[in-house]
Amino acid sequence: MQDFPNANQLSGRAIGAIFFACFGTVWLFLAITAKQLIGLATVTAIIGLHLFPLVRLFHYPLHYATGTVLVVWAAATAMLIPLDQMQGTAALGTGIILWLSAIVTLSIGIKAAHRAAELFPS
Repeated sequence: MQDFPNANQLSGRAIGAIFFACFGTVWLFLAITAKQLIGLATVTAIIGLHLFPLVRLFHYPLHYATGTVLVVWAAATAMLIPLDQMQGTAALGTGIILWLSAIVTLSIGIKAAHRAAELFPS
């Protein structure tokens, strides 16, 4: 008898399928309309949007902040940056946002590990 995956695995698969479908649809649309230069800003927005359902899946509210900042960055890049500079600007900003989010997540994890070590000494 085959075991069924738990709800988190199903939710993760559903989120992955939706993310892949959105990404593919947007990328295809941009390729057809010859708007590849705004592709990176669009990908940034999709990445930001896909973080919102992950909050519930991973019980990590910081994804709300990261997702919001990414979506705002994508919109600002698409509206305010000249087309010839858009890809580089969008990539740099997205990278900085994701690295800062990773640093905050890592520092939270290290603090939690230190607290756990104090509570449960070996």
